[in-house]
Amino acid sequence: MRSFFSLLLSCFLLHSSFAQNSGPVINAERSFAAHALEHSTRSAFLQHMDSTAIVFARGNAVNAKRLWTRLPENPAKLIWEPAIAAMSASADFGFTTGPYWMKNNLSDTAAVLGYGQYATVWKKNAAGEWKFLVDLGIELPAIPERAKEVQVISLNHTNKKLPAAPDSAVQLDIDFNTRLLAEGKSYWEKVPTHETIFNLTGHYPIMGANATARFLEKFPESARLSPAGGQFAADKQSAVTYGITELNGKKDGYFRFWQATDQGWKIILQVVTFGK
Repeated sequence: MRSFFSLLLSCFLLHSSFAQNSGPVINAERSFAAHALEHSTRSAFLQHMDSTAIVFARGNAVNAKRLWTRLPENPAKLIWEPAIAAMSASADFGFTTGPYWMKNNLSDTAAVLGYGQYATVWKKNAAGEWKFLVDLGIELPAIPERAKEVQVISLNHTNKKLPAAPDSAVQLDIDFNTRLLAEGKSYWEKVPTHETIFNLTGHYPIMGANATARFLEKFPESARLSPAGGQFAADKQSAVTYGITELNGKKDGYFRFWQATDQGWKIILQVVTFGK
């Protein structure tokens, strides 16, 4: 997420808002954020991550549990809240994204040490517990405002003819890269939806009308994204893929949240960070 050891790892984010009818994914995020405020960020991550969860550190996608187990406690407070959320039709997979801030303490007047936009993918495990699978945040140009409400993106696909899932989730990224090489930038227009969110480090979230064109204007031509892994939802009609970014010889991370639609697999959320 950010900076401060990638702001304590591009991992330090997640929420603390209060909205009505927010759904299980947002409730999981709130529980995560509340734990961080009451206890510590380290404790919150260790309590809310899946055993297979991925975070990014020093240009690598690493197992979150192994990393956070080794990290020392830090007294700084990470504060975050969801602004946008989605949950799969299978009701076991989803994401939230929204602003985050880091302070030495919770005082309103305390200096903000870091800030940006987080994004987290969640999955309900066999025990019925929501645990995060991937967590990554971007830095923003200025301190973000509080989220006034949570925008919910519908991923329902009732009565639609959906494409088959590939053998592995990461194949979605591999296929995307293959088509991108064959068709060039024009292929980007075929993959997002009108609700797709692009979180690109150093820029405010890009969404809405002409989002893809605006994203491509800001995306560095020399940047490279290499797939590393991924997971499906239970019904294999939602997925998360992740990998490594490289720009000017420095590495960082990215992830994509994919959804099957009657027009093919679409990217609903993409988060891209570049190393400094």
